[in-house]
Amino acid sequence: MIAETERPATGLVDVVGVREPAFTNGHVTFDVDSHHLDEAMRQLSVFGIRSLVAHPPTLEELFLREYGDEVEAAP
Repeated sequence: MIAETERPATGLVDVVGVREPAFTNGHVTFDVDSHHLDEAMRQLSVFGIRSLVAHPPTLEELFLREYGDEVEAAP
């Protein structure tokens, strides 16, 4: 997801299921597990959402999320 907020959405780092939040010039980019989406949106709304873009993860992103460390560790 990519969100533009009125105030820095730093509180997202504490939301379970939110991964890799990155903050740049009033925008935050992050991934969130679908079963934690409600909580992430509640927390994001506290910071005044100006715009929001969401897209489902690609198959590669899902694969790397699930098996990334194991694949890298294989000889």
